[in-house]
Amino acid sequence: MNIDWQKAGIKKLVAIISAHLQKNGIEVVLVGGACVSLYSDNQYMSYDIDLITESSIRKIIPVLEELGFKNTGGRLFENPQCKFLIDFPAPPVSIGDEPISKFNNLKTRFGTIC
Repeated sequence: MNIDWQKAGIKKLVAIISAHLQKNGIEVVLVGGACVSLYSDNQYMSYDIDLITESSIRKIIPVLEELGFKNTGGRLFENPQCKFLIDFPAPPVSIGDEPISKFNNLKTRFGTIC
């Protein structure tokens, strides 16, 4: 798949990235501003994609490198052709101190977003 990172919208990017991670055994859940962007039809726009996973950054690095994203230190990844940063906040998925265990999926033609 040839991806134009500069023109792709946030939904397409998140779906492609999530599907690629999942194909490589890395389950992720979208949280934060990008999640709000999707559910508000971009009325709020975030330029970082926060994905929570139990997988290690060492496992994530080579998978995201296949998509042109480089680890910039810690849990952040960037691609010079993409206006969005990818961040992997520490698990678990929670609201305050309350862990969340039930998630909705958004199916797209590029992949499923959890």
